[in-house]
Amino acid sequence: MKNLYQIKIQLDGVSPVIWRRLLIPSDSHLSDLHNVIQTTMGWYNAHLHQFENDGRFYLPRMKDDWTWEEMDNVD
Repeated sequence: MKNLYQIKIQLDGVSPVIWRRLLIPSDSHLSDLHNVIQTTMGWYNAHLHQFENDGRFYLPRMKDDWTWEEMDNVD
């Protein structure tokens, strides 16, 4: 049996509060998590997004994105 992570997603700056609680298999990839979030929130992948943890960003590198060079210099 796979382990599950329980996560809570809450939108900032809206009233009433909009949130969802998700159960994600522990072997999921960020791309899987992205798809689950999009589906759960009823979104259509129409906005820029990124994952960040402790100042480290996790997102696909996009062709011709000049901001990557800036991020390479951040400690």
